[in-house]
Amino acid sequence: MKLHAYKFQGAGNDFVIIDNPDGNISLTEAQIRTLCDRRFGIGADGLMTVSPSADADFSMRYYNSDGLESLMCGNGGRCISAFFAKKKAAAGAKGLHLEFDAADGRHCSDILEAPEGPLAPGMRFTVKLKMNDIVPDAEGNSPVTCYPEGYSVDTGCPHFVMFVKGLNNYNVDGEGRMWRYDSRFPIGTNVDFVEPTAEGLVMRTYERGVECETLACGTGAVAVAVVSYACGIRNFANDGRRIRYEIIARGDRLKVDFLPSEGPGDGGSYTGRFTDLRLTGPATFVFETEVEI
Repeated sequence: MKLHAYKFQGAGNDFVIIDNPDGNISLTEAQIRTLCDRRFGIGADGLMTVSPSADADFSMRYYNSDGLESLMCGNGGRCISAFFAKKKAAAGAKGLHLEFDAADGRHCSDILEAPEGPLAPGMRFTVKLKMNDIVPDAEGNSPVTCYPEGYSVDTGCPHFVMFVKGLNNYNVDGEGRMWRYDSRFPIGTNVDFVEPTAEGLVMRTYERGVECETLACGTGAVAVAVVSYACGIRNFANDGRRIRYEIIARGDRLKVDFLPSEGPGDGGSYTGRFTDLRLTGPATFVFETEVEI
C-alpha cells in the first residue's frame, strides 16, 4: 500500500500525519513502528491520522512510535490543527477556530499565526490548543498526587513530575526509564524533570511509547505548569485570575495558561481545579512524501 505522508514538528516533538478522508486506511502496530523508525522509515515520535467527524471539523487518532494508540498528544494536537487548517479549511488559516475529536474527548484549537500560500516546508504556525480540565475526582481527592520523589497528574496522559537541579546535565533517559516503570504507575507514565528559573520552567521529558527523551511534550508542559502552581512555584504571569507559565523545552518554548479555582499551593495536597487550560506554541511543516508499506 502506498501512503501519502506529511511530517510536522511542534517544539521539536515530531509526527507523521496521514490523511484518511474515507476512513479506509488501517495501519498495524508494525507498520506504525516502521513509519516512525528513524533509520528505516520517515522518523517520528508518533503518528496521527486525520479522519472525518460527524459533528466536528475532524477526528484525530494518535499513536506513539511503538505502534500503540494513546489518548492525547498536546504538540500533536497543535500540529494536526495546523495541517487541517492549511490543507482542508482555509488558504490563509490565520484566525481559524477548529474543533476536533481525540481519544480523550473534544478539543478546540485556534490558529493564531499562519503563513500565506500553499503548504510548503518550513511553514511555521502558532496554535493555541484547549486541553481537558484537571479537577479533583468524585471523592474530592486532589488531581495532583504527592509522592516523596515527585507529583503525578493526568493531563490527557499520565505524567510524573520531578523538580531537580542541574537539569542541563541530568540523566533523563536513565532516570526517566526507571520511574516510567515504577510499580505505583501500573500503566506506566511519562516522566518530566523540571527546574524553575527566572525565565520560566525548564523541562525535559522521558516519553513512554517513545521510550527515550523527546525534545518537547505538550501534555508534559501542561503537567509541569499545573504541578508547579500546586506546589507554589510563583514564576508565572497573571492577567486577573488567569495564570500563564513559560515552558522552556529543549526544542522550543511553549506557553500554558489556565484558570485556577484556588491560589498557589504550598507543596502539599492541592484540592483546586484547573479549567480552560490552553497550550500555545509552534507547529512547523517539515515535508511530505509518499511511502510504500
